[in-house]
Amino acid sequence: MTPVSYKSKDGLEIPAYLTLPAGMEAKNLPVVVLVHGGPKGPRDYWGYNAEVQFLANRGYAVLQPNFRASGGYGKKFLNAGDLQWGKLMQDDITYGVQYLINKGIADKNRIAIMGGSYGGYATLAGLAFTPDLYACGVDIVGPSNIFTLLESVPAYWEAGRAFLYGMVGDPNTEEGKKLIREASPLFSADKIVKPLLIIQGANDPRVKQAEADQIVIALRDKGKKVDYLLAKDLGHGFAKPLNKKAMYAHAEKFLSEVIKGRYQEDMPTDVKETLQKLMVDVNTVKYEPKGAVTMAKELPKIENMLKAGVTEYDVTLEFNGQKMPMTTTRTVSQKEGNWVVSDKSAGPMGESVDEVVLNNDFKPVSRSISQMGQSIPMVFSDNKATIDMMGQKMEINFEGAFINDGPASDYIVAGLPLLKKADNFISRRLISRRESQKVTLPQKERKK
Repeated sequence: MTPVSYKSKDGLEIPAYLTLPAGMEAKNLPVVVLVHGGPKGPRDYWGYNAEVQFLANRGYAVLQPNFRASGGYGKKFLNAGDLQWGKLMQDDITYGVQYLINKGIADKNRIAIMGGSYGGYATLAGLAFTPDLYACGVDIVGPSNIFTLLESVPAYWEAGRAFLYGMVGDPNTEEGKKLIREASPLFSADKIVKPLLIIQGANDPRVKQAEADQIVIALRDKGKKVDYLLAKDLGHGFAKPLNKKAMYAHAEKFLSEVIKGRYQEDMPTDVKETLQKLMVDVNTVKYEPKGAVTMAKELPKIENMLKAGVTEYDVTLEFNGQKMPMTTTRTVSQKEGNWVVSDKSAGPMGESVDEVVLNNDFKPVSRSISQMGQSIPMVFSDNKATIDMMGQKMEINFEGAFINDGPASDYIVAGLPLLKKADNFISRRLISRRESQKVTLPQKERKK
């Protein structure tokens, strides 16, 4: 791995890393442009990278461009990517390819683009916006339609929505809509003429399966070559070892067929069986646009009761071979006609107190979180929460019904009405927090 740099379209210096396959002359090589995710903040670093070494082992030179918006190069470089998806950010990658061609390192007819998350987007954008540059692409959990990507932002990311609009454009304005449409590879799918492998997790909360389905359907209907791997038990990225092995087994075969690197034909039985499960017949893929979401004006009646008292829990957290013992004391009491639920936790990291005040309909009145010498008070009204954090007040507006997380959220969830056809097992497990705790957590409950 060697650090390199080159100038982009507008003259900005782009840092990158180039890895060459061992024992091969740096001349006329097949190349995989490996684009990192993010985009704002993450970057590629010099050092061992299993994915890079895998590709180099198969005979490919690997270019890792730290395009504008990558972290570690200062705020100006970071923010230079704002509103530049599919534009200067993509040029930063394109000019890296041209750099390798001009140096004689790359065979211009054997260049692939590959990446995950934003890197998957850049793969789609590369094939759509510079269709003659790449021989093929491997898109791993990349968004194809920025409109639907923004629509899928969950409520608990709401505070970051403005941040996202600053990167891609505001879909509520005509100018923003134009930017987003131009940057979305889906709307230029007719320009994609090179083979494409799409890899997706069905449970991805960041880049929904719909992002893969839409581009697969668009390419399929135009008679284009597209392979589709879908893991029904994974989310944003392939974490499970068998799925990962199967994914790379297919990816190396795909790349070998187009840009002529090496690949390992044989594979263990479990990997082969997993790959067969991941492969999707693209003729069966369907997509229906998301319908309008209606917000409930009021919560349904919570079929649960609160009872004053104190409960203590011994909790052991286990991670990376270490055990962290903790104690949690829950106190339920009444004050001025409201219920107060307080969770006080103590462990190696110190003490924390999370307290919520609810009215008799389980609606939050206030909440206070205290930890490591800091206190964050919150006050709720029918459509607004006011949070006081580090001397600054922040208001979050709501539409429709809402519940609080933290203390008492388990009482609320356990008291929500279940559908009549709901499985009895689920019904039993939601009856109370106590029973749920016994089922799911390795902890001992002691009553005072």
